[in-house]
Amino acid sequence: MRVDAICKGRAFGLICSVLLAACGSDQIVLSSLVEAEDVYQRYTVSYNASHNETVVQAEFRVLDLSGASVELESPSEVSHDSLKLKLKFLSGAAIYEAISPSEILSHSFSYLANDGQSFSNSLTLTSIDFPADLEEISRSETWNLVWLGPAIQENEQIRILLRDQSGKSVNRIFNQQGESSLQIEVSDLLSLQAGNLLVELERRRSQELAQARSAGGQRISIYRVQRNLTLN
Repeated sequence: MRVDAICKGRAFGLICSVLLAACGSDQIVLSSLVEAEDVYQRYTVSYNASHNETVVQAEFRVLDLSGASVELESPSEVSHDSLKLKLKFLSGAAIYEAISPSEILSHSFSYLANDGQSFSNSLTLTSIDFPADLEEISRSETWNLVWLGPAIQENEQIRILLRDQSGKSVNRIFNQQGESSLQIEVSDLLSLQAGNLLVELERRRSQELAQARSAGGQRISIYRVQRNLTLN
């Protein structure tokens, strides 16, 4: 739902932004109704290696991630270096999105605020993959997976999801900086049915923005890959 009249006839300021933020995360307000200082920026880039697809998203909120969604109104705008972002309304939010059928690792966003100030932020995806010769996992011992790609970096986590044919799954997250492998215990493996197993690896990194207003923001990179294995 778009809110476009709550602050008309009033002086813009923190009180107005607080009122707009209180509208809830499922409300949409125009950027002209929000103080430039109070626009929270969020940039997310995800790549799915199994589908060879990169999804780029830019989102704006009032004060923080829980505030009302902001739809940019001229002169305010957002641009991406290699893909044109299109406005979509997803789950009650204004999302600027682009999808590319290719792997794009480096990204740069530029945001022009209502008051004419511009902010540039970049992010780079870091790859992760399974060993090329990995085909089977044994339930008789702890599975030690040494992934292909750099060790865990600052503000980064590695998630692994294992799902058997019945739909039962094991989901684990590892965030120890410097680690380049993970372990799945025998008890987790025994909880899954033997046979075909879908395994997904995801590398996620969340950082503060290099350039932002007082409301701040986030830049998130996600690299995901899947492999069908046999669980014995």
